[in-house]
Amino acid sequence: MLIGITGDTHGDFNSLKLLAARAAGAADEWLHTGDLYQDAYTLRNLYGFNITAVAGNNDFAAGPDDYDKILMRAGYKIWLTHGHRYRSLSAQNQQINADIIVCGHTHVPNIFRQEGVLFINPGSPALPRRGSAQGFVLLTLETGTEPSAVFCPLE
Repeated sequence: MLIGITGDTHGDFNSLKLLAARAAGAADEWLHTGDLYQDAYTLRNLYGFNITAVAGNNDFAAGPDDYDKILMRAGYKIWLTHGHRYRSLSAQNQQINADIIVCGHTHVPNIFRQEGVLFINPGSPALPRRGSAQGFVLLTLETGTEPSAVFCPLE
């Protein structure tokens, strides 16, 4: 299973078009880490993305249940969150016990393992920070193998 991950799109329609052009058909499913989670509906409605989204700190109309989602994919527990509500994702994950944490908020792509957990931040296709490139992440999940993720620049 191939999962595309994006977030921190901030209503930038040009970056959504660029993402759709670069990533069309690249994944079976997409995750959006919020800011603006309504952009996930644009990706679904205009470009046909099968997408799940959470709210971020700029999603002012979000309800209390919109900030975190727990998903099971290919036998792995994925915690999808924007991340802004937690001082430490690692500490919060002690209660959640996810295999994979997908977050946003920093606008900086990052993929690393810590204490057996795969952490993924896709950065931002709209407003990348700290010299990072516009892009998204592809996560590969296969039952019985270790998950792997790669950052994909938009250009």
